[in-house]
Amino acid sequence: MTTEVDLLNTIHEYADMGLSGLNQVIPLSSDPSFTRELQHQKSDYEAALQKSEALLEERHIPRGKEAGPVAKMMSTVMTRAKNLADPSTSKLAEMVFQGSNMGITELTKGINDYHGEDKAVLSFAEKQLKQEEHHAETMKQYL
Repeated sequence: MTTEVDLLNTIHEYADMGLSGLNQVIPLSSDPSFTRELQHQKSDYEAALQKSEALLEERHIPRGKEAGPVAKMMSTVMTRAKNLADPSTSKLAEMVFQGSNMGITELTKGINDYHGEDKAVLSFAEKQLKQEEHHAETMKQYL
């Protein structure tokens, strides 16, 4: 069973990984419209990190779980390798889309496994899920 802290850590970790991935992809983008969308998503991840930190602190947890350094390194290596093979906006959008789908999966599992009573945490998780679904949907236009 997922606790409030587990659910908040899931949000924090996926937002940290999303932010890390976007920081790798944004400099590779040559399409202004696509770059604006990535910047918007980056702002959403930054806000999710701040909110999850605040909610964790309210529960006396000093720091949210971050994506592991190996996962971040692998993301960087894969992004660079895929960009060398195909530097198109479509390929970059595909990578972002795949990342969003991983976030959707993790958030959905966390929400479905959560049976707690903390409405603020559940509401925040559901909001993040809808936002990530929107991010994935937005990437489809660039595929």
